[in-house]
Formats: sequence, C-alpha cells, structure tokens
Amino acid sequence: MFEKEFQVAKKAVKYVAKHILKEGATSVKPKGEYDYSTDKDIASENYIIEAIKKSFPNDNILSEEGNCENSLKDRTWIIDPIDGTVNYMKGLPLCCIQLAFYSEGKTQFSMIYLHAEKQLFYAINGKGAYLNGQRLQLEKNNIKASLAEVCIARFYDVVSITCDVIKAINNDVLAFRSFGSYGYSLAKFAKGGFGVFFFISHKINLWDCLPGELICKEAGAYSIRKTYKNYDYHTISIDEEYANKVAKILEEKIDGYKD
Repeated sequence: MFEKEFQVAKKAVKYVAKHILKEGATSVKPKGEYDYSTDKDIASENYIIEAIKKSFPNDNILSEEGNCENSLKDRTWIIDPIDGTVNYMKGLPLCCIQLAFYSEGKTQFSMIYLHAEKQLFYAINGKGAYLNGQRLQLEKNNIKASLAEVCIARFYDVVSITCDVIKAINNDVLAFRSFGSYGYSLAKFAKGGFGVFFFISHKINLWDCLPGELICKEAGAYSIRKTYKNYDYHTISIDEEYANKVAKILEEKIDGYKD
C-alpha cells in the first residue's frame, strides 16, 4: 500500500550510508546536557528530507535535528539521521540511521540501517520484519538462556533506577549488553539472541523508539512503552509475561527511588 514511500526511504537511507556517513564527523556541537550533533547528522537528515519532499511535498516531518517540535499526525515521516551520535563521533560503529512512516493511526513501515555492517533491517506493518531481504522470526527461547539489552540514559536518577532494575532481573538472564544506541540495540534484538530489552528516561523520543519497535514486534516480540509519573519507559521481550514483569519492576523502582 505504501510501496512508493518505502522505496523512496530505502534509496535515501542507503545513499546517506554510502556517501555521507562513511567519512566520519568533522565537526561536533552540543545541543544540551549530554546531547550532541555532528555535521553528518545535519547533512544526513537534510538529504533524507529533500528526497522525501521531492515525491511527497505535503507530508509532515518529525526529525531529531531540525523538526523535533513537530507533532505526530497522518503521513508523518519520523527520522533519526544518526542514532548513537556519541558512538559515531568517537569512531565506534555502534550506530545507525533510523526512519519510520506513520499513517492511518499506526507505523506503516520502518527501517534501521547499520551502515558500518551494511545491514538493512526493516518492517512492514502486518507483513513481517526483514534483514537484507531475509525474514526475521524470533524464537521463544527461555529467558535464562538469552541476553538482556539495556540502554542507559545519562542522568543520575535514571542510572540509579536502571541499575536497580538490572539487579532485580540479574538472575533471570544470561548476561547484559549495552550498545549505546537505541536503534542499534533493537535491530540486534530483532536478529535474535536477546530475551529482553529495557530503557527508561525522562522522555523517549519517537524517532528513537518507533523504527525499532515495529521491527521487533513484526519479528515476534512484545513491546510495552509507557509514561509513568515523571518517566518514560520501554521494554521489549520474546515473552509477553516477562515483558509485563519487567514493566512492573520498572514502576516499582520508580516508586522506590529516593534522591
């Protein structure tokens, strides 16, 4: 139904990976506390938006660098030109390009491109998740035999709550991993080997969570994303009951946090 939109997005994302991101950042500027942008963030976002506007000039754009205040409405393109900017500017390949297309009240398709690995993860609503064209299907393995992926936001209270949750589920999982990129984490989750992912912060931006959330759900995972008190949290699991368990633990640790 949205084939033209999908092809425009795929072509733009691959161009950015090949021609813009491969050179690395040449300038960096702070956007806020613990938040940075590089010249390649700006160039990548601009290229993707220009490509979209050539075919769909009236569509809405919600993107991290230049359109972050726009609201979500019908026919919205959600763009994160580099997810894992700190990794990228430090020369670590644990980062990605993220994009999602929202229409008719839901995410219709999304993609995450791991440019250093030349891996294109994508999902189409109701039609599955794929890696370089090969269908992804998560196995419902025992949580104890699976890895846990944790994203850690750089705020004292969030770090404290995150560590409390890690301690609470430590005996449930094989080991913990943290890649430093929301999209990279969820792409790897969808590929397999992980049993649970969680992230908590003061705010979760749609360009961070929507692309990977659809990919994981279409691969067979369960997702819970909520605002609770002064925090946003997101947990994904191969087991629905365990996703709910981690969500409950997150809320308990928020309730119990003392500065």
